[in-house]
Amino acid sequence: MNGYDAYNIYLAMRLHFSSDYDFFRYNGKSRSSENTFNKRKDKYSFHKLAREYNDQKLINLLAVLFCHKDSVYVGDMFGPSAETMLREDVEWKLSWKSNFLNDLEKVIDFAAAIKSVDGGYPDLLTLAFQKDISYNTLAILETNLGTLTAWNNKLSDDFIWESYYKKLKKYAPFVFYGVNAVDESASRLVLLEYLKTITLNKSTL
Repeated sequence: MNGYDAYNIYLAMRLHFSSDYDFFRYNGKSRSSENTFNKRKDKYSFHKLAREYNDQKLINLLAVLFCHKDSVYVGDMFGPSAETMLREDVEWKLSWKSNFLNDLEKVIDFAAAIKSVDGGYPDLLTLAFQKDISYNTLAILETNLGTLTAWNNKLSDDFIWESYYKKLKKYAPFVFYGVNAVDESASRLVLLEYLKTITLNKSTL
């Protein structure tokens, strides 16, 4: 990967998170020219990115940054903050099964925790806002249960939720893509087993 490649990845990711463009549908391709890239004052930053990351790792980094920020600039991809965010994301995914289940076990009643009562935030969402559970957990739940989509039908007039929803909805597919990706089929099985377990526990009370 060279600087121009890194620039194209950045453009594609920015479009994915800010428009109707779908990174996966278009295989990360965007309309740009090498001539335009060479005229950019920050082109050397992209060359530096290309030396520090391969394409998969850069995509992962940008996915996490765009999930947490309203806008991502070239400078945001450098420094300890970006490195820490990527490292923590990788570490979470390496032990995703235990981390996912640990997050779910932080609620007493899962069925109640995913419900919005009178337009209020579901308990599970509040925990995510407080960073007591991972955004990756919500992404897995959206993929398998459509929780974010269901919440959006209840909370669409809430501007805090609206911003959070747009970023996380766009981010969700990246949990299952790239370096250390979560196995989507396995996540579905883990969730089903968890739901069966809590249902069985309720029936024996």
